[in-house]
Amino acid sequence: RASFDQKRVSFSSREDHHEVPQTSRITFNDFDVHVLASTPPDEAGGVEADQHQQEATDRMAAATAPVTKVVRVKRSGSIYKEKWETPFVPAHITIVSDLDGTLLPQPHKHGGVVIHPKLSDGPAFEPLMKLLDEGASIIGITGSRLSMHKSRFWDELPMSSRAEGRALLFCETGMVLYRGGSDGTPAEDDSYGPFPGNEKRYLSPEMVTRLIAIARRALREWFADLAQDPDLLEDGHFLRDLAPRWRCEDAPVTHDPAQTPRVEIRGSTPDRVIGLMIAGIPTAFGERYIGSQLSPFAHEVQGQPTGRFCYDCVVPGLSKHLVLKYLLRTGTIARGSTIVIADSPSGNDEGLTEFHHDGVPFISVCSDIAKVPLHLRSCHIGGNVRGTGAALGRIITEWAKSPSSLFVDRVETLADAARADISR
Repeated sequence: RASFDQKRVSFSSREDHHEVPQTSRITFNDFDVHVLASTPPDEAGGVEADQHQQEATDRMAAATAPVTKVVRVKRSGSIYKEKWETPFVPAHITIVSDLDGTLLPQPHKHGGVVIHPKLSDGPAFEPLMKLLDEGASIIGITGSRLSMHKSRFWDELPMSSRAEGRALLFCETGMVLYRGGSDGTPAEDDSYGPFPGNEKRYLSPEMVTRLIAIARRALREWFADLAQDPDLLEDGHFLRDLAPRWRCEDAPVTHDPAQTPRVEIRGSTPDRVIGLMIAGIPTAFGERYIGSQLSPFAHEVQGQPTGRFCYDCVVPGLSKHLVLKYLLRTGTIARGSTIVIADSPSGNDEGLTEFHHDGVPFISVCSDIAKVPLHLRSCHIGGNVRGTGAALGRIITEWAKSPSSLFVDRVETLADAARADISR
């Protein structure tokens, strides 16, 4: 099955040809699509689409509209006779979103206490609820554990969305998938794995021990430099006050979000660790203090800044793009009816941008446009959670105006309007 912008193709078994008023040709990725004038079936080269249907489904969205015309789809030297369909009008929209700083307000310190706002505390809550009421789906993706987002995100969603399968939550950078049970409670999908063959991969216990030592050394060095040169951060930054103590002490290994600095081990058991999160070093300094020390172990671990003061060390190849590939492969999302929103397109959300020009457009709500790759800037809104709220509001407006495919050109217009909304 395939979707071509406003036009659609449906793979099928043998069908008779019908006369069409004209001949046309569309090139979409590496498919050559020819709308045929009246042609005998033998000249169409037969139908071999069944064996290629899974490959095509991986690349394009499912189609359900009635047949109106006939086409050929040519790929890798073979010709398939196919059916040309009426314009693609998705029944529902799917929002794929990063959580902290995108859909949820960013955790912050107030009076020495770390505050972790809920979805309902931010401007994205109301428009998201309206979309879900109208049948949309929401898929959250985070690097954190379920415990960090169950009450803040999952429990805030309508029971109907959770119980009907219209809400999914990918945790630990996409290594773990939670689905809602009949009572809406999140349950891990044990059949899921982000790597080919639904495989899960883990760090060795020896690598985990080595990473803890690297993290603690990096944190001591960072706080020692900060104590010597406070101007590395702006006046009043809370990390400045921590430097005198933590330049001398080892950071604890803990999951306590109120503790900064800390080393957080991510995994369900000691032999199923997918990574470590190091909290206390701003993203601008992450590569200098941590990334540079990981290069000798590139075959065992990969590192990347995440959030505002965190750095992830995870199994090689683990990325949020694996989540998108899984969702497309399984038909959970469709090209033309899915929009991705995130705030770190050049950081740990980079993988979510992979299909931006391939049917799954990416909206950036990054606070700094300089950190947004050039090819994504036409769909940049900014403003973090305010930008997400504006984007969701505009999706509601655009969908009511014209329920048709959501590809980059239309999302660019949507982003322009949302930018204007948050600048008022």
